[in-house]
Amino acid sequence: MILSFVLALFIIAFFLQLGKRSKLSVFVLFLGILTLAAAGSGPVTEWSLATLQPYTAPLNPEWKDNNLIIVLGSGQARWSPEYVSPQVFGISRTTEAARLYFQCKKTGKVCNIIASGGDPSGSGETEAVTMKSLLQQLGVIESDILTETESRNTYENAQNVFKVIADRKYENKVLVTSGFHLKRSEICFQLNGITVVPAPADRVKAYTHLYPDVANLYFNNMVAHEYAGILKAYFLKTTGLSF
Repeated sequence: MILSFVLALFIIAFFLQLGKRSKLSVFVLFLGILTLAAAGSGPVTEWSLATLQPYTAPLNPEWKDNNLIIVLGSGQARWSPEYVSPQVFGISRTTEAARLYFQCKKTGKVCNIIASGGDPSGSGETEAVTMKSLLQQLGVIESDILTETESRNTYENAQNVFKVIADRKYENKVLVTSGFHLKRSEICFQLNGITVVPAPADRVKAYTHLYPDVANLYFNNMVAHEYAGILKAYFLKTTGLSF
């Protein structure tokens, strides 16, 4: 999003120059360079990420009698026709869900995990199934794992998880996803009637340089995407539409 905006400014500046509107062209070009520098700098990027990542890791949550750990998918990577794994953020989410599960099991209370995610990328395997496989490899008992395999986005994660657990009396619902994705996820679940304990699986940190850093530009795009997703969630809840 940021790069598209900057590119648009450069194109506008080019055509303004062709139209012999030099002063306005220079101003638009300067605005594009300033935007690129600000988005690529460490301090601005770190601040924008901090607005999405105010959470601390729940190292020792308060477990109730009946607990559910909700873990959200983040795409899959197909290594071969036979092997699919979660992508980078999906791995951290799945391993954090497993860590919390084992911590919960030590208390002797009911502990389930629900892996949520369809196959929006068309890999041939749903995110939920991929995460379930990894969870089992990590030692999670298969009968303790639920799956939700229809969701195409975060809002649908919340809608579909609600349907799966509607008849189950979970007192405690811990939501595991990436730190930058947690604010949007928590809002989506709240809008669909599910109160959750937020559990960030990872945290993204900006890089400080004297020049624009590609990673920082990517992180700023992530921030823009998350806030756009929050607005979309409120729109979908208000209108009842689905897309």
